Amino acid sequence: MSGNGEDEQGQHAHSPHTRGIIHDFERHMRLRAEGLKEDVRVTNERLVQLEATQIGTNQRLVAMEVSIGEVNTSLAAILARLERMQDGGRNRAHQHHRNDGSVGSVSAENDDVYAGDTEHDDEVYAQPRRQLHRNRRGMGARPPRRGT
Repeated sequence: MSGNGEDEQGQHAHSPHTRGIIHDFERHMRLRAEGLKEDVRVTNERLVQLEATQIGTNQRLVAMEVSIGEVNTSLAAILARLERMQDGGRNRAHQHHRNDGSVGSVSAENDDVYAGDTEHDDEVYAQPRRQLHRNRRGMGARPPRRGT
């Protein structure tokens, strides 16, 4: 060092107090830089975790979309089948093929079946109806009219 207050590099020499301030400033800056570096590292780790979660969620959404598509396809097939059944039912209501090969109406065939059922029912239920009519007299009904 030369005696005129310059150091070997040609710069002015700092006082010990100024050198202390500079040293303290540099130390604080290093600590801040290290803190920022750690914050950036933690932020990057969390971003990686969020990305992994987002990828997993997207995969689940795609699987759900596929499932919903399959359900929609199944429902469309069911609806189409129901419509065919309804259209076929309307056509069969007007015209029905019998076992003997002839064509007749479903309503006429149903009348035959219904008539067969009710003929037997009339015989079975006729007696209790008569008993009920006679039994009403004891239930507060008016007595039957008698001719004068």
